[in-house]
Amino acid sequence: MTAARVSTAGLDAGERRIAARHLLSSPILTVTRQPAELDLVRRHATALKAMFASELGYALIVESSFARLVKAPLPASAPVRPARRATDDSPFTAATYVHLALACAAQLAPGVGEQILISALVDQIRAMASRSSNCLRSASSA
Repeated sequence: MTAARVSTAGLDAGERRIAARHLLSSPILTVTRQPAELDLVRRHATALKAMFASELGYALIVESSFARLVKAPLPASAPVRPARRATDDSPFTAATYVHLALACAAQLAPGVGEQILISALVDQIRAMASRSSNCLRSASSA
């Protein structure tokens, strides 16, 4: 009996390490894109939440369809390090960050699979940008 407990504890510790590595390499796991990894994280959610909170100050949110590792924000005294363009090393502008956010959101939209045509991606970004600008207009007029 004792040997079975030891091997089960060792297996659990190994699975927790694997689950933690998955979260650190991909802080958002979804049931559609990483079902096996999400299942592993869900199985060890309690221990992982405690470990990430105590060791790194990160919060782990685990739901039935996703898991998200929320990293601690930088302190206000941290230096500003904007993303830079690969072509000329110039820092991203506010508009560039908006375009990047729209492109990321379009790729995570419902119904988008592992691959997407560029034309479909452009259409999705345009639709999302249009909805965003309509929301901003109605919020500013209220």
